[in-house]
Amino acid sequence: MTAPQQILICGNKEPASNRLARWDKTPWNGTGWIGEPAAVQLTVHAPDWCKLATIWAVREWMKVCALEVEWESNPRAASVTIGQGPIDGPSGTLAYMHLPYGPDKQLDGLVDTSESWHEDPDSSPGRGMIHLGAVLCHEFGHALGIEHVPTSQGVALLNPMYRPDVLRPQTLDAEQAVYRYGPKLATPTPDSGDPEPGLVTIELSRSLAAGRYHLIKQ
Repeated sequence: MTAPQQILICGNKEPASNRLARWDKTPWNGTGWIGEPAAVQLTVHAPDWCKLATIWAVREWMKVCALEVEWESNPRAASVTIGQGPIDGPSGTLAYMHLPYGPDKQLDGLVDTSESWHEDPDSSPGRGMIHLGAVLCHEFGHALGIEHVPTSQGVALLNPMYRPDVLRPQTLDAEQAVYRYGPKLATPTPDSGDPEPGLVTIELSRSLAAGRYHLIKQ
C-alpha cells in the first residue's frame, strides 16, 4: 500500500519573531487583560462560492475563544478578506493567509482555485476532494495570529499538512487562541428581577372588579 500523498495546506511561513501576533484588544497591559473581558471584533469577506464555508470556519473559532465576527459585504472594509486564484496547481499549496501585523491592517488570504474543493462544510468530501471549510478554518487561525503547529507536538488544525480527519480547532489550537484572546465569553444570564420562564407579569392601570379573568393568547 502506498502512503497517502501529503498536501501542504498553507503557504504561511511568517514566524512571529518573538512577538505575540494578535489583533489589538483593549484593555491590554502586555501580559493580560485589565478589567472586564471583551471579545475582539472582526469582519470578514469572501467570494460567494465559499461564503458558507467561511462562515462555518469562523464560527468554529468563535466556539473556543472570545471572538465576534460579522460578515462584511464590502471587501475593502473587512478586517479579513478571502481571495481566489491559482497558487501552484492541483495538490500543491491549498491556501495562504498572513498573520496580524498591526492595528487596522487588513489581512488578505488566498484560496487556490486549481484544487478540487468540497464546498459544503456539513458533509463529507468525496474521493480526491478537499474540505474547503477545514482549510478556511486553518487560514483563519493564522488570521488570529496562530502559527503552524509542528506535527511533532501533536494533532492540530494548524499542522502544516492537510489532514482530512481534522476539520476544526483541536486542543493545541484552542490553547493558542485562548492565550491571545481569552476563553469564549459566557452567555449573559437574566437579571434576578426578570420573570421566570412560563410566567407572565401584567401591570394594570386601574383596579379590576372581583371575579375570575382569563388571559387569552392572540
